[in-house]
Amino acid sequence: MSLLPSFQEGVSISNPVTWSQLHYTYLTGTYGGQQSEIQSGSIKNGRTYLQQIQLIIPIKKKYAFGLSIAPNTNRLYSIIGVENLVDDGIYGDSLTVRKSVSGYGGIASLKPSVAFPLTSLESMAITINYLFGSSRGITSISIDGTDYIQKEQDIYSGTIMKLFFHSKRLNYKDYGIGFYLSLERALKPLSVNRVSHQPFEDNNESGNHDGSYYSDFPDLSLIPDAIQSNSIGEIDPFEIQVGLDVNIRPRLHILSEGSHWYDRGDNGHTVSVLNDKIVSLDQISFGLALFSRRLPSQILNQFHYRGGFFAKQYTLYHKRKKIDEKGFSFGFGVKFGVVDNQIDFGFSISQRDGLDVNGELIQQFSVGISLGDIWFIKRRAR
Repeated sequence: MSLLPSFQEGVSISNPVTWSQLHYTYLTGTYGGQQSEIQSGSIKNGRTYLQQIQLIIPIKKKYAFGLSIAPNTNRLYSIIGVENLVDDGIYGDSLTVRKSVSGYGGIASLKPSVAFPLTSLESMAITINYLFGSSRGITSISIDGTDYIQKEQDIYSGTIMKLFFHSKRLNYKDYGIGFYLSLERALKPLSVNRVSHQPFEDNNESGNHDGSYYSDFPDLSLIPDAIQSNSIGEIDPFEIQVGLDVNIRPRLHILSEGSHWYDRGDNGHTVSVLNDKIVSLDQISFGLALFSRRLPSQILNQFHYRGGFFAKQYTLYHKRKKIDEKGFSFGFGVKFGVVDNQIDFGFSISQRDGLDVNGELIQQFSVGISLGDIWFIKRRAR
């Protein structure tokens, strides 16, 4: 639940409209990983990575400023096809052919955010998300042991704006209800510019187009200029998120959140090696959170706990398939130090169905550490 409080009572690290409730400035970092397993074929794929670094500065319990940098999309992949026997159509011989694709790089995200009050019960925040980066793609076709390689480079740029709103005006009997809303749209849709290089025969098996003793073909002096294609695809997202935080007992909250995301861009193009793309994502989640005390006197009161269930549905553009994912998540955190330093652990397990295979098991984990400090405190004159 990115919209609702999970870091501290009333505070979400990923929702800047809540940051003014913090008592200290925080520098946070999150490291995590994911493993996907297709159980029917005993296929596993996984990686770990730095998920985010973020600085959050609350100002006078009314305003807040934050700056974060994080990977938005990682395009690290390697897919190797099986060998096939193909008739050459001339001499009656059979050729052994195998295709493989691989790539690396991706898109990074730089996000400054500001939060400010609207009334005594409502507040608002604005985040500008600058997207940038590049990736390399390599397509290789092996024919009887000789590799024929083509390389491409994709360059990404875009700017996304997200608005956050929070109201404390809703109440039911003795239950405090926090209402959260966010809207996201593109100021500049994420564009993809591609540079395609000349295919070559990799005679020296170096993987690069070079001119060693066993020179690749064609010779380096005969290579034409790379082909540049501007805006081969655009992603123009729109998203709405709505959440409710119901305080049913001291420190105990019921959390519910729903969101709808869809791509309004040029969906006829795709830069995916699977020749398809996600055009919409619907998500709903429910959970419980027990937060730590503000000034705990016992060690157990320094811990907070959270858990819940979620369901997602993706829609693909070309195949028009619906992909369903259902799972649960849980985590806990603990405060330490006089300025409420905090370490958090999160886990989730889900199953995805509806693509070419069913029963894909996805496991994720994250570890976050947040270091607090006191900023913007008025000093007494000596």
